[in-house]
Amino acid sequence: MAISACGNFAIIGSASGWIDKYNIQSGQHRGSYCDNKESAHSQSVEGLAVDAVNRYLISAGLDGLLKVREDIISTHFTYR
Repeated sequence: MAISACGNFAIIGSASGWIDKYNIQSGQHRGSYCDNKESAHSQSVEGLAVDAVNRYLISAGLDGLLKVREDIISTHFTYR
């Protein structure tokens, strides 16, 4: 799990490889980070980090991949 630098969002990785974003105050699901409507990683998400200005989300998966995503706070998310 990672918290955005602004403190408004929690980003949670799952054992199934999905990464979801939630608004901390309301608890509302705000979207999923995925690749072509597939989970972000093919195996469990093991680590998440957000940079100090909310520009990048870095995720590490048990699949051996380290992925970097830009513009993590924008409204362009994939909803599943």
